[in-house]
Amino acid sequence: MTKTSHRPGGWLQRVGSSLAPLPILWASACYVYLPVPPTSPEPGADIRAEIDDQASAELIPVLGPGVTRINGMVLERANGAMSVLVSSYFSARAGDVLSANEPVRIGLDNFRSIEQKQLSKGRSILLGAAFIGGAFLVMEVTGLNRRLFETDEKEPPGPTAYRVPRGWTVLRGRFR
Repeated sequence: MTKTSHRPGGWLQRVGSSLAPLPILWASACYVYLPVPPTSPEPGADIRAEIDDQASAELIPVLGPGVTRINGMVLERANGAMSVLVSSYFSARAGDVLSANEPVRIGLDNFRSIEQKQLSKGRSILLGAAFIGGAFLVMEVTGLNRRLFETDEKEPPGPTAYRVPRGWTVLRGRFR
C-alpha cells in the first residue's frame, strides 16, 4: 500500500499552491471595447466616447478646451443625457490627459460614438489555456510534476520465499 506524503497538506496542497496564480489570470482577463448605441451603457459601465463640438464647448469649464474623446465610467443615464466620471480624456491642445475623476453630463445626441468595455471570452479562454499549458510544460521540463506526486515512503517489499521456522507465523510478508 502506498502512503501519501506526511508533509503538511500533502500533494493536494502542493497542487493547489502551484495553481495559486489563477486568480491573477482571472483578474487580468482580456477586455475589448465594442461600439454600442448611446442608450445602451448602464451605470457602472466603462466607456470611451468621442464627443461633438457642442459637448466639447460645454466641457471647457471642467476639462478645458478642445476635448474630443473621454474615457470613464457611466454614473447615470436619464433625461436624454449621460453622467460620466471622466478618468482620462484627449484634448487637441494637451493630448492625452489623466483626469482627477471629474463628473460631467453630456447629452446623448452629443456623442459621435461610444464604445463599452466588455470581457472577451474567447481571448480570455485562449490566454488561460496558454497559461495553464505553459505551467504544465514548465512542470514537465523541470520534473516538478514527478515531485508533486511522489511519496515519501517506499512500498514494503512483496513476500519472499523464506524458510519459516516451526512455530512462527508469517504476517504481511514478515516473520513474527
